Amino acid sequence: MEKLATYELEKLERELREIERLEALIKQQAIRNAQLSDAEKRYILSIKTKIENNWLIPHDTKHNEICTAIVNQLPSGKVTSVKIHGCKGDSLYIDSLINAVWKSSPLPIAPDIEVFQEDIVLQFEEPK
Repeated sequence: MEKLATYELEKLERELREIERLEALIKQQAIRNAQLSDAEKRYILSIKTKIENNWLIPHDTKHNEICTAIVNQLPSGKVTSVKIHGCKGDSLYIDSLINAVWKSSPLPIAPDIEVFQEDIVLQFEEPK
């Protein structure tokens, strides 16, 4: 029984560290977004647009206004992971956004290495 309690505690600690890491990444990106070059803005917009075009939202899903997706990618644009953070929605809505990101892989390639971001933080509102 003690081993189970220790395992559960370690699992919760890992989850908390991951949430803290994601929140730090989101804060860093918010600061960086204020300083983006035009090329970086166009690059991020092209990624976001591709994902939105692949986003098929099921009818009658419940959600809040904005969902944040943290997308990890290779320089080739291949998506390696997707995490959704701060999204208050039912599982169908969240899964539809995750599926849209995976379906969009490979993402548009950065115009040059200076613009490339391994971790991209994107905020999505439901497409109109």
